[in-house]
Amino acid sequence: MQENPYAKAAQAGININLLCSLARPGGPLNFILDGLLSATENRNWLFCVQKCTSLAGNCHRASKEARFSFRLPQEGIGVSGQAKILSIEENDAGQIWRLLLHLGQPVLRALRRHPRYTWKPEFTRLGTFIATNRPPARSEQLKALVREHVQQDPRPPLVLDLSAGGVRMCLPEDQARFLFSAEHLYIFFLVPSKARKGELPYAFLLKRRGSCAQTCPAGIAMRFVVLAEMDWTSTAPVHWVNIAHHGSERLQACLERYEEETYVQD
Repeated sequence: MQENPYAKAAQAGININLLCSLARPGGPLNFILDGLLSATENRNWLFCVQKCTSLAGNCHRASKEARFSFRLPQEGIGVSGQAKILSIEENDAGQIWRLLLHLGQPVLRALRRHPRYTWKPEFTRLGTFIATNRPPARSEQLKALVREHVQQDPRPPLVLDLSAGGVRMCLPEDQARFLFSAEHLYIFFLVPSKARKGELPYAFLLKRRGSCAQTCPAGIAMRFVVLAEMDWTSTAPVHWVNIAHHGSERLQACLERYEEETYVQD
């Protein structure tokens, strides 16, 4: 790999994520900007904005400091670090168009086995989360259990992010305390909003990995890893397929349908 990962990203046209707080006419806002890098003569970098997403929540002030991240898939590494915003250009419509950046020392790390996708409530058409001592072995038993739980509580679980190998959810404090002290296996059932006509739902056996430091609107953020996936077409006595080592290829293909709408975390 070239010594300068920024040059590599610029040459390959790799998308850069920039998390920043910028002054706007109505007041400062937090943004995630997606764009491309190009070199300048004085070793700073021009960031050309391709997508601008404002983030919910209060922004107390604009800042010249920002955080960037991107992936170099061919090298199997993720790159992140601090950036200083030297100048901002707007187009004729008053939209953020280009930023001149000074990029700090890059932090390199091995890419995650399964990229995580930030999930939004509107991405879930139907879902439920069930603690279980003995998961149902067959698909018809699972359907009956899911139907019962959805009737009792039609609200889907609040998913924070999702990958082919795990999920992070925001759970009420009383439920989170119960999970820490009681059941060891959980069923996560999901019908995504972009599920195609006739597409089978997603059902996984999960194991908890404890709480995590993500912001949780109401409760505690908890992380779970996928152990097995329901094979809806199986004729075997047990329809769960072990996918702990490689994740769900079906779910990964589905998550890629949301790639233009979500911030993909390294």
